[in-house]
Amino acid sequence: MVSSGTFVLGILSGLIISLLAVGFVLVYRANRFLNLAHAQLGVLSAVLLLKVVNDWGWNWWLSVVPCLIVGIATGLLVERFIIEPVRRRTKSPVRLLILTIGVSQVLLALTYIPGLVPSSSAPFPQPFNPNVQIGGVVLSGMSLLTLIAVPVVLALLTIYLEFTSIGKQIRAAAGNPEAARLCGISVSRVSLITWGIAGGLSALAAILNGPATTSFNAQAVGPYLLALTMGAAAFGAFLSFPVAVVGGLGLGLVYQVVAAQTSNAGTAELAVFGVILVVILVRGRAIGRAFAAEGAAVPERPGLRIPEVLRGSSFLRNGMRWLIGLSVMVAIVFPLLPYFKSNQFLLVLVLVYALIGVSLTMLVGWAGQVSLGQFALVGIGAYVTAKWAGQSGWSMVELLVVAGLVGAFVMVVIGLPALRVRGLTLAVTTLSLAVIAPDWLYQQGWLGGSTPFNEPVQAMTILPGFGSIGSQLSLYYVVLVVLVLVVAAAATLRRSAVGRTIIAVRDNERAVASFGIKPVTVKLRILALSGFVAAAAGVFFAADWQSVTPTYFDADFSIALLAIPVVGGLGSLGGAVAAAVLLYMGTFFIAPHVSSLLGSVGQNVGFFLLLGGLGVIGSMMQFPNGIAGMVQEWWQGHLNKKAARFTTVSGAGTAMNQQSLAASDGDGAISAPGTAIERAATGISFATIGRHEDGPRKGRHATTAPIAGAPPLTVDHVAIRFGGIDALKDAAIKVGPGEIVGLIGPNGAGKTTLMNIISGVLRPDQGSVRLFGHEVARRPPDIRAHFGLARSFQDATLFAGLTVTETVQVATSRRVKTHLLPAMVGAPWVRSAERSSRRRALEIVEAFGLGQWADALTSELSTGMRRICDLAAQVATEPRLLLLDEPTAGVAQREAEAFAPLVRRIRDDLECAILVIEHDMPMLMGLCDRVYALDQGSVIAEGAPAQIREDPAVIASYLGTSSTAISRSGLTVTT
Repeated sequence: MVSSGTFVLGILSGLIISLLAVGFVLVYRANRFLNLAHAQLGVLSAVLLLKVVNDWGWNWWLSVVPCLIVGIATGLLVERFIIEPVRRRTKSPVRLLILTIGVSQVLLALTYIPGLVPSSSAPFPQPFNPNVQIGGVVLSGMSLLTLIAVPVVLALLTIYLEFTSIGKQIRAAAGNPEAARLCGISVSRVSLITWGIAGGLSALAAILNGPATTSFNAQAVGPYLLALTMGAAAFGAFLSFPVAVVGGLGLGLVYQVVAAQTSNAGTAELAVFGVILVVILVRGRAIGRAFAAEGAAVPERPGLRIPEVLRGSSFLRNGMRWLIGLSVMVAIVFPLLPYFKSNQFLLVLVLVYALIGVSLTMLVGWAGQVSLGQFALVGIGAYVTAKWAGQSGWSMVELLVVAGLVGAFVMVVIGLPALRVRGLTLAVTTLSLAVIAPDWLYQQGWLGGSTPFNEPVQAMTILPGFGSIGSQLSLYYVVLVVLVLVVAAAATLRRSAVGRTIIAVRDNERAVASFGIKPVTVKLRILALSGFVAAAAGVFFAADWQSVTPTYFDADFSIALLAIPVVGGLGSLGGAVAAAVLLYMGTFFIAPHVSSLLGSVGQNVGFFLLLGGLGVIGSMMQFPNGIAGMVQEWWQGHLNKKAARFTTVSGAGTAMNQQSLAASDGDGAISAPGTAIERAATGISFATIGRHEDGPRKGRHATTAPIAGAPPLTVDHVAIRFGGIDALKDAAIKVGPGEIVGLIGPNGAGKTTLMNIISGVLRPDQGSVRLFGHEVARRPPDIRAHFGLARSFQDATLFAGLTVTETVQVATSRRVKTHLLPAMVGAPWVRSAERSSRRRALEIVEAFGLGQWADALTSELSTGMRRICDLAAQVATEPRLLLLDEPTAGVAQREAEAFAPLVRRIRDDLECAILVIEHDMPMLMGLCDRVYALDQGSVIAEGAPAQIREDPAVIASYLGTSSTAISRSGLTVTT
């Protein structure tokens, strides 16, 4: 039975969570990214209040107003000078989220400054001291103030947003920023106001929550409140204020009820975490609609362009090997230098953090998924080591494998609910793990042993009965060897088919699924690998410390670790290692020398938070590719200058190979010389490409046999509604063997919606979709690809982080199944398959006239060139049925004129059927065997092109009655 006192405590906790959740949702609606600095915005205000009241003796009521103003000012300053400059350059929610992590670290570092840290040990000050008791619970003055102030503040905020001019502008800008701009609303001003409000709400919540514990801990309150805040916001899909408030109240009640029943705060946190996971699963569809988080956080670094005159240099060909070899040599010698002989313990930690940085680079940089609980996995590996090294005497290699597998399992379990939902919900679940791990997980007897708060770690051998690790120096060299092996294996993985699919899923899940690859499977692979490496690093962490305790793995450490891949350059393995060395060598060996100037901020944690936070902010604002990008830019400039000097002396003519620069359009994107499609239309047969490797190719990618006599596509009575709008109503079409069928209609007629239903992007509310006789209306896109279906998309975004050749290779990834472990070790059969895949991809690239751009990133191509690359990728799948959505949009006129012969060649060579949406009427009417016309979601006409041109309904709805428009379609006007 829940007592009234427990219920009141739950309401109190819930009100504070709700207050934070409203501010969190407000910023998300205005800016469309998760503000992970939200809880930290107000902590400084709580610290100041504690300082001025307890140390200086100020009146609480006179002090609280300036402290709240500090919170508002913090929000305004962060938005204007940090968020706004970056938001003008990018819309990437991942990059902006990471930026707020840097802000959070800097704000947290400020709480270590001596002048701000209260010297008094008195508890957090109360506004007044009443004598109120409910259900055996004595309510403090802050509790009563919370019961009164939070509902009043939320009510006033609701009135402000609903009825004031500024409030309406905020809601308008949050709902549709582009439309708001057209109405004259300053979205930048609105964003500034929302951040000011969010800062004020965060400050009020931090102050009201101050007395929640016996001793106020500014360093711990931020991650804990942030986890609860994001969980409450998830109730409302990060968009609804009322539902977020209800979610906050619900989480508060769950925590207090479980805590009262179990008398264990850790168990209560676990229950709250479970509720958050359930909410993410239940509200997954709504959350998925709210998020749009595809793509890399920062622009992908283009490959190094070596000038033609320098390509014969052996030094340049082997430059990376020289650099790696030199780095390893320095690492070998480093612990032998006199200064570091007594600090080998710290050098081991630097290598451990580099290993953790590599795990984060694979997850954040390659997969685009943000983990805020990586150090919790390190803790799991450390506790596994402490338990089994002592009880069973396992060797280090055995522990690395076992701890890694445990970490991989935990990461998959934590990540699976989040990965069922599009967006950055992994940040929510992993932060919850980071919070509950020290308070509950490490204190369980089956993991932490009988003394989890000081679990000793027994000495280990490298292998069973061999290779005793008797010193910090020997441990250092063991960790160094493992780090080199992990980096080498990860680099090999990135160059493999598995690595390409990871990047492809990050950039464009929809396109990847259309190639028959299941995005969730790819994500789980990289989650498991990242978790394995992080937990394995925990083995070395425990061996270095020789004991483990939960305080080693506080949640703020997990957040701080994100500075490593960001400062190093997202996606760069070498950059992650360099950043770990830079940040932690600075923290361990420079911070002690400045502690006299910076006080506690000069100690390890505070200094790292400050250094890492400033590094993250600086990287995201000025150097988005981090150390790796800066080094590559410097080296590229050096090569260019060297080539210029060489050619000046030799008189060789042009200094640089201009192949990737000579054909740029106005915005710097690489464009075609106007002959790519023409060459493809008259080149070699697509049916013969790669035949010398694999034999007959007809339909080889289709792994499900067609039903005899069934047409490639049959759509019957399909309907779908969006809200109250009928996007499709009883739509029915059919595509026969070898046919080219067109879909026409005005914008909004339902053409792309119908194609999305055919390809599996959307599921119809009713109706049937059959591919070669098989019902697929409820099948996902990746399954439909196995029936021989391929499609292009209207936006032709492809994969920004892959080259043209790699994009074509992704399209053929289903040809050979490559598993994670063989890809990492570069197994012979994997290398052989990789050579065959690249050879065939290059043949297709050449066949489409794209050879000049084979190694250019698709993000560097113009829109027209991306469409040609997209078509090449579709042809590489050898489809039975090909769907093309406006394939000539953005293509130069000369290229568009050659498109019809190219499509016919594809149909004839691959013996496939084709369904095409196109607005170029002369081209479409000359290309298609039959045409369907749609209007307002319904098929209004079907027949041969000549019949469609004469159909009155088509003329009225689409072609119009203008003589000029009609003549463009070849129709003779009659009177």
